[in-house]
Amino acid sequence: RFSHLWIRAEISTSMNDTSGRPRAAALLMGRGGSKSIPKKNVHPVMGRPLVFYPMHAALSAERIDRVFVTTDCPDIQSVARENGVGVIARPPDLSRDDSQMVDGILHALEVMGDEFDYLVTMHCNCATHHPGKKAAGHPDFTTLLQRTTIDPRGQSAGR
Repeated sequence: RFSHLWIRAEISTSMNDTSGRPRAAALLMGRGGSKSIPKKNVHPVMGRPLVFYPMHAALSAERIDRVFVTTDCPDIQSVARENGVGVIARPPDLSRDDSQMVDGILHALEVMGDEFDYLVTMHCNCATHHPGKKAAGHPDFTTLLQRTTIDPRGQSAGR
């Protein structure tokens, strides 16, 4: 399993913003049905729901133009809306314990359309994302966006 999946889309200048740079979206992945810790994604951590921290990191990242969350959990959806994060309701068949992350990503991409050139995935249960790691000019971010592709079953492959 990957902690982060990087998807390279075909770049079209018509999708770039007015600055001419490619547009990037962050997609937070989070189900409501955790078996180990019920409602872990909205469990309070230092006074805020756990999911707040990756949302904040994505919203603070310079190169992320829009942030979405894909979830089946009304509580996660509520936190997302309160913080200006777009909500993509994940269908039940993509929210089971045995559901593949890549299927949730592909569903979200269908909903999001082709407005974005790049997609960065993040997990709702990771409070240690740092905005700088997603910021403009960070060499790892740029390199991964340029070199990494993903096939429909989630296998990473170099360009």
